[in-house]
Amino acid sequence: IMPHFCLLFFRPACDAVYPVGLYGWRKRCLYFLLLLLLVTMIVNLALTVWILKVMNFSVVSSASRQAYNRGC
Repeated sequence: IMPHFCLLFFRPACDAVYPVGLYGWRKRCLYFLLLLLLVTMIVNLALTVWILKVMNFSVVSSASRQAYNRGC
């Protein structure tokens, strides 16, 4: 059992230890993309709820709605 968890990649032919992970600008870019995805999801959900409220949708099925003739 290892005393601590460490993400290291060992090469059998070499004594060098290479860290595995995201560092620097790659980590910032990943966090930015995740934040952008989260904001996009929240805006999408908010617009969906807004459209449902504006169009007066409800739990009642659309089959019970009556079509109105607007004289067209």
